[in-house]
Amino acid sequence: MNKSNNGCIFSLILRYWKKEKLLKNIYLIAAGIMIAAILIIILLPRQNMVPLIAVPIHVKEDHDKIILRINQEGITSFVTEAGLITVADKYTARRMRFILISEDLMPKYIEPWHIFNIREWTITDVIINKMFRRNITKILSDHIKTSDDVDNANVFLLESSNRWFRGGIIGAIISITPNQESDILQNTEKINSIKKLVKSAFYRMNDERIIVREWKR
Repeated sequence: MNKSNNGCIFSLILRYWKKEKLLKNIYLIAAGIMIAAILIIILLPRQNMVPLIAVPIHVKEDHDKIILRINQEGITSFVTEAGLITVADKYTARRMRFILISEDLMPKYIEPWHIFNIREWTITDVIINKMFRRNITKILSDHIKTSDDVDNANVFLLESSNRWFRGGIIGAIISITPNQESDILQNTEKINSIKKLVKSAFYRMNDERIIVREWKR
């Protein structure tokens, strides 16, 4: 009788232990799947992030100001291991660059090709390769279009006759189509924001050589 009871108890304990072990394994597998899913959710979007500027901002004060301004816009950003500030997509990057430049938050030591993500241009590029002008006008136009005040924009560049002038561009005409509720053409501050953006792409260009006008079809 005692042996029988002992056998039953041992059998129950064994079955309970096996059941607990199975449940423990299930919990571990489920936890592993959850952790993997969380890591994918966190890390996968970062792989598709777009650099705001093509180089790291090493000056902490400048870096913190940029991050603060990004946060104020409600934009998600990440800093890579290499120190690059990244955002979700190209449109968001263009919009933030426009804001940073117009509010004088873009560090002065950042070169134009690092802002607009194009290789450094040289005299030869400007003189020989007409693609340069097409590329930079499109890049600037795309950045201006991110403004809430602008429905469309076109940039026309004025070239220097002096072949030794670095960059070859001495002025620009910006034709914009304001949205119906915008006061941009009467708002000096908004016009200056566009001029700052254009000046950030070229050496020695001043406000007097940049004309912002309404684009009339």
